[in-house]
Amino acid sequence: MNSPAAAEREPQALPDSCQGWYELGLSLMQRRDRPGACKAFLSALALEPAHSDAHYHLGQALSALGQAKAAQQAYAQALRYNPAHLEAALALAALWGSRGHYEGADVICRLALMLAPERADLHFLQAHALHKLRRYEQALQAYERALALDGAMLDARNNLGAVLISLGRHQQAQAVLHELLQTAPHLASAWINLGNSHQAQGCSERAELAFRRALELEADNTTALDNLASLMAQIGRPADAEALLRRSLAVTSSGSASTEVNLAFLLLGQGRYAEGLRRYEARWSPRWPADVARIAQAPELDYPPWQGEPLQAKRVLVVHEQGAGDQIQFVRYLPLLLARGPQHITLICPAALQPLFEQFESPRLSVRTVSRLDELAPHDYWVLLMSLPLHLGTGSVQDIPARLPYLRADAQRQQHWREQLPQAVRRVGLVWKGSAGHRNDALRSLPHLSSLAPLWRAQGLAFVSLQKGQGEDEASAAPADMPLTHLGSQIQDFADSAAIVSQLDLVICVDTGLAHLAGALGVACWVLLPHARTDWRWLHEREDSPWYPAALRLFRQKPDEPWGAVIESVATQLCLWSQSEGGAGAAR
Repeated sequence: MNSPAAAEREPQALPDSCQGWYELGLSLMQRRDRPGACKAFLSALALEPAHSDAHYHLGQALSALGQAKAAQQAYAQALRYNPAHLEAALALAALWGSRGHYEGADVICRLALMLAPERADLHFLQAHALHKLRRYEQALQAYERALALDGAMLDARNNLGAVLISLGRHQQAQAVLHELLQTAPHLASAWINLGNSHQAQGCSERAELAFRRALELEADNTTALDNLASLMAQIGRPADAEALLRRSLAVTSSGSASTEVNLAFLLLGQGRYAEGLRRYEARWSPRWPADVARIAQAPELDYPPWQGEPLQAKRVLVVHEQGAGDQIQFVRYLPLLLARGPQHITLICPAALQPLFEQFESPRLSVRTVSRLDELAPHDYWVLLMSLPLHLGTGSVQDIPARLPYLRADAQRQQHWREQLPQAVRRVGLVWKGSAGHRNDALRSLPHLSSLAPLWRAQGLAFVSLQKGQGEDEASAAPADMPLTHLGSQIQDFADSAAIVSQLDLVICVDTGLAHLAGALGVACWVLLPHARTDWRWLHEREDSPWYPAALRLFRQKPDEPWGAVIESVATQLCLWSQSEGGAGAAR
């Protein structure tokens, strides 16, 4: 007779039915043998492909193994064979949400809620997806429905506070969060949301206290570290901000790509380009968190990124990124790239910039606008436009290729616009709003054209509106005491803008692409900068720009200073400039 120990070592007969394989898979999942469970579920599905529960549990096993894409397919198959499989719908929505596919998560939740409107967890997942999609009012309603069904759902109450912050309803948000913290004072994420609300209201001391309370609860909470760092940078404590960001990056071995970019911004704003530009490469890293909006995307191409390798006899694809101002600023590096001896460079840019950038074309450089990069013939390397400073040796402010102008206006377009410009001794272009989609637009744009009214105290000037997009209606209906030639609505692209700006004596604008265009053309430009989240390229405290020497002058808003005070300062300087000889030179 065999001993019990020997019996345990004897191989057991394998299942011979779908149900047997399925039950074996469940047993292996309980024992945390996920690879074995996957094999068992796949064996069950080989015998009965329509077994929706086997597909669902296969998805669970794959998800636990980190195979998100395969898990997604398994959940989708479960729903294909049983559209009423609510657990599969819940799992698929959660997986899509974790991978940043919020549209898909919303659709799955809506379909599932038609079958089970009483499921608070489905309402919560839908609310989370809508929140990430910035459909804040819809997200608010979905969170409220989840809480009406399950008032003890702490995450839903916390996220309700967060969405109220996104809607700018800070008093309501703080009431929700304070009530939550009375029940769950240990919830670090609620303290973080409370800090975010106070920061958005300009209550720096309260925001700091809330973020530090979150860190007392969870010392390695990277969100608290990052948000406190943002606050420190905003209130003029860059050394503290840097220490917090480095601490956040040290929490995990790989660190967060978005945190690394935030550190890059801090370093770049101090002119520490050697480390700053290197860390800025994280903007296109695959480590970028799914729930944070990307600022750049690596192209999906079959050839590698250029990282400074020799380029003799090589073909290089330069891919545009971010805003028009970024592209105008960094297109200056194309001649330096050509000097590396490549066989050919192809610059990809938006249609609005192509006519302006075509002036760089040569037998070895072409400028293209395409809908898909795979339309192009293969190159040896690709590189993002804003990676060129790193790979071409810009390690400090002194290394900036700053010879002006490096762009020029088209002569025929100049003639066309000359006829529409006011006939005056001195002409001043105005831009008071940037793109509404810019992450800092609420701070950088002026409330209304009327904010600039003090400028009209200057004598002998003709003002020209270059405003495009938001603010055009204000320019079209300018008050009688603010005479203005509005050309913005007629501008078709940046080559048109260049033709106009090149014939102006001065441009006064907020931080938009027009500031970079004026600088690149060597035209005098006064730039109004907000007190917070100022773009890194303007550095700290300087009144000039090493990127556009002798062309740009910076007027910085101080903390708690209204825009009116800044504009009064500009108006005073404009009056002096209008009375000076050679006003354009004085503006510079």
